[in-house]
Amino acid sequence: MRFRKTGSILDWLQRGQAAWSVLAFIKPFVIPVVSGIGLGGWTAAITHWPLPVILIVCLAGFGVVLFVLNQIAIRRRLSREPLGGAIKGPFLRGTPIIGHAVLEDGYEVTINGASFRDFKNEYNIVAVRGILDASIDKFEDTRIVVSAPFTIVSAEIAIALTNSATINDAIKAKLARARVGIPDGTPIHFGVSFWQELALLPKGTQVTDIRRLSDVPRYGGKIISQEILDGRMTEIK
Repeated sequence: MRFRKTGSILDWLQRGQAAWSVLAFIKPFVIPVVSGIGLGGWTAAITHWPLPVILIVCLAGFGVVLFVLNQIAIRRRLSREPLGGAIKGPFLRGTPIIGHAVLEDGYEVTINGASFRDFKNEYNIVAVRGILDASIDKFEDTRIVVSAPFTIVSAEIAIALTNSATINDAIKAKLARARVGIPDGTPIHFGVSFWQELALLPKGTQVTDIRRLSDVPRYGGKIISQEILDGRMTEIK
């Protein structure tokens, strides 16, 4: 049956007649299905339902089935995809830190240069170290030391840091506070905790300009741990 695309009452009546014909056609099929799924007690009542009611019930049931299937598909997709959706670059390839050692006056870290090969054309890599102090924002603390910049190559890169004067002064001040009220010569347990970060600096950046960790992004660099946490860099093991 073809309808003319007009707004006449006749067209509207024709469409209503066609819809009623469809309802009359599906009604004989609905009752056996309802009986077949264990709802035979409802069959007698359904036979007396108006056709529009049957259509609404069928559409509602169909909608519920679609909703359930959609939720299942979403859960399966989320279980296969990494957090944040599709994997995005640039990539940190493999384990970046191979080894590290605490020195008498500093710190040394050995990195896997191949992990950073996506950045070798634009960046050099540096290590940054500072005192772990809950009373000061780590990113704004000036008691840090920044290593020399190293060219990124696909090989092991050893980076050494010697404690800066500001770090040594902070250690001495902390030791002095720890000895308050303790007689001279009395052994005490004393320790200082440090944090270490790897960072990428654009080639040509002067390390002397990095006086606090927040200066790294300020000069166009990248703090590796923050780039990963913020989803701007993907770590591939």
